[in-house]
Amino acid sequence: MGISTNTVQTVGDLDVVLTHPAVNNGAETHLTGFKLEDTFLDAVQEMDNSKRVALVGGGSVAITNLLRIGKLTLTGLRTQGDAVKSAAVTSGDLILCAQKMQGSLQGADKITSQFTDGDSTGGTLKISYSGQGGTQTYTFLAVTLVSVPALKIAGNDVPTYPVVFGYADYEYNFKGSA
Repeated sequence: MGISTNTVQTVGDLDVVLTHPAVNNGAETHLTGFKLEDTFLDAVQEMDNSKRVALVGGGSVAITNLLRIGKLTLTGLRTQGDAVKSAAVTSGDLILCAQKMQGSLQGADKITSQFTDGDSTGGTLKISYSGQGGTQTYTFLAVTLVSVPALKIAGNDVPTYPVVFGYADYEYNFKGSA
């Protein structure tokens, strides 16, 4: 009979920072509203890096690329009260930030489209978290909004909103503790 092996992993802070011209005039916005005991971030590559094409006679051709485009889903809760009274997202409300990327606040009581031809700028989304002996940072580039629910209502719980962003590439950095 062998001895079972257990591992202990420390976890720490999480910082999700959105920079986009439609949110707080392009200033860094620290997003909030993530449920602690839930999966709230999922980044998935959209295009395979290799493909096999079968040829008549049993051969094949391998086609490869270096693309890292994908979709990133952040699932969060509303944290700021009235979504349309303030032009600034002071709380970092994920859902409000996404809805501002979709349409900018105009006036005191409505949301209307800010972009006439869609988002031609994009932004960045930086995810930093500590654990495994240091801080890991992923910076997603050319970030645009794919989708955000307009409204969710739950009975005896707080509704979670899956907000989907598209990205063109990402950078990774690890800083270990000294």
